Amino acid sequence: MTATPTPETYQVEDIQEILQLAIARREEESELTRTQLEEIAADLGIPQTDLVVAEETWRSQKIVSRKKQDFNLYRRHILKNKTIRFGIVNSFLLGLNTLDSGQPSWSLYILLIWGLFFSLKSWRLWQTSGENYETEFERWDRKTQLKESVQTLWQKTQRFLSGADFN
Repeated sequence: MTATPTPETYQVEDIQEILQLAIARREEESELTRTQLEEIAADLGIPQTDLVVAEETWRSQKIVSRKKQDFNLYRRHILKNKTIRFGIVNSFLLGLNTLDSGQPSWSLYILLIWGLFFSLKSWRLWQTSGENYETEFERWDRKTQLKESVQTLWQKTQRFLSGADFN
């Protein structure tokens, strides 16, 4: 078996993959220091300004990713609550209809119609990409930020009022 010749140049994507594999193979250390990151960037000829911009972009992407995970958990919590409500109400209606007439009749229509809308809503809640998802995420994020701002303002107001002397 002949060895594959080592190329003289690499594409940027290839370099990224090779470095990722090399860093992943390091057994003695699983983390690199900021200094080591800067040294690697300098060895690759990456200017400090590009490294700073890349790091800021990475940080903001991590924040958005974490927020989307929270948003997905929130949506699944909503779906769980709606599923429980759907089950309880339809079980009650089926039971009531069965006790009244001996067999379910009108309650099946409610179950089927509500089930159709519930299924469509559930399917939409499981989607984690697309324009509707991004719109809902942005709306949730703004709502969450507003809620946090109001809570912070309320806490500051309480601290101010509790620290003030009203003699």
